[in-house]
Amino acid sequence: MRVRKAVLPVAGLGTRFLPASKVVPKELFPIVDKPILEIIIDELIDSGIEKILLVIRRGKEIISQHFDINYELQENLKEFSKFELLEKINSSNLASKITLIKQSQPLGFADAISFSKDFVCGEPFILCTGDELVVNENKNCIKQLIDAYERTNKSIVGVSFTPDDELHNYGIVDFERVGKYFQIKDIVEKPFINAPSNFAINGKYLMQSDIFEIIENQKNQIAGELLFTNCLLELARQGNAIGCEIIGKRYDTGDKFGFIKANIEYGLKDKNVSIKLKKYLRSVVNEL
Repeated sequence: MRVRKAVLPVAGLGTRFLPASKVVPKELFPIVDKPILEIIIDELIDSGIEKILLVIRRGKEIISQHFDINYELQENLKEFSKFELLEKINSSNLASKITLIKQSQPLGFADAISFSKDFVCGEPFILCTGDELVVNENKNCIKQLIDAYERTNKSIVGVSFTPDDELHNYGIVDFERVGKYFQIKDIVEKPFINAPSNFAINGKYLMQSDIFEIIENQKNQIAGELLFTNCLLELARQGNAIGCEIIGKRYDTGDKFGFIKANIEYGLKDKNVSIKLKKYLRSVVNEL
């Protein structure tokens, strides 16, 4: 079955970026001049995704406003012949492809996913967090996930090779290699010692719809916040969780350093700021 839909739970509080994230959702923080969430959605659409569900919470309605058409702004840009800017905002008018639903209580990532069951309607779907970017100019990470799904017909967990000193920040997979993919056996959350591998879950997934039954079973067993890791472990126990090493440069923009790093490296590729940025970085290096 062709992968046509994507779900992005973006209901988090963004506490690592307070006070900046008190009003503006961190998913709308810019990488140079484009919000993180818009970069992810552009990648989804470029990969053939037709319908996107954003799971938000109360207070994040501004996300919907960002993707709506702003006629007044468009007319202003036309009047002053700012056609390059007009093209940028026209390309972000994605309201026809995007649906929003509110998570009723902050009960975690797995609970947020459960709100997408009717939207998914039995189809395989892309699942992304709202703060992870993986850049590959030749084949983006969503296309890599779809390719792995078409080859294995199982749920796919995107993983990235991660240095030893960063493993404690992520869920780390234990696996048995099967060809170019990994049969996931275990996931260790944020290990400070004895990590089972150097492969960290990177917030990119392709899930089959049986994940909703697993989440529902978790709800029946656990009161309070649901851990998506536990749902993935149940998939792994059933032999239905395949790890796919996503080839590309990863930026964890939910982390302050990752956010700054992404802005610098995207800025180095931006024609309007790259020359000045390179000059500035050289001057900073000389002062260190």
